[in-house]
Amino acid sequence: MHGNGMEDLSELRYPSGKMTSLHMQVIVFKVQMACGKSRVKARTVVAKACGVNALALQGDDRIVVSGDGIDAAHLTYCLRKKVGHTDIISIMLVHQ
Repeated sequence: MHGNGMEDLSELRYPSGKMTSLHMQVIVFKVQMACGKSRVKARTVVAKACGVNALALQGDDRIVVSGDGIDAAHLTYCLRKKVGHTDIISIMLVHQ
């Protein structure tokens, strides 16, 4: 845990092995996930989104997404439509 309340994101695995941009986005969503089925559905929605390189579940209600060129507003809309109430907690730019 860092001082800003975020966990170390070094655990995230990138399928390509390399980051492709100078600025990587890290977005934290708070998603209402009541059961295991909704957690799987949320992961599926995020994994299909354009620009997502990695995702991790954090606690019971948070999803940490990293990638390049992610449309956070559209991803929020998709999660609300398919899973349940969703809020954007933070959007960070990570410089390489």
